[in-house]
Amino acid sequence: MTQHETIEVRKGIWIDQERLAEAGLGDEVTITVRPGEIRIVTPATQPGDQPKDGWEVFRSLGREAEPGELVDPSTNHDRYLYGRAK
Repeated sequence: MTQHETIEVRKGIWIDQERLAEAGLGDEVTITVRPGEIRIVTPATQPGDQPKDGWEVFRSLGREAEPGELVDPSTNHDRYLYGRAK
C-alpha cells in the first residue's frame, strides 16, 4: 500500500522500523542522495548495481570460457541441447 504524508522538517526526519518493514526494507539499508531525491533501498535492490553486475558476469563467460569439445555448437545447438535434428 502506498502512503503519502507531507511533513515539516525541523531537525531531521525519523523513519521508524515499522515503516521500513512495511516497505519491505530490512535492518540494513542503503541511502542514495541526488538532487530532489533521497532513495532508501535494501543493499540487494540497488537499481544501479544489479544490471551492471549482471552484465559483468555475462561478459566474463566469454572472457573466461573453457574450450569446448562440440563441433559447431552454434549451428547444432538444438541437437546438443534437445537431442533432435536441426
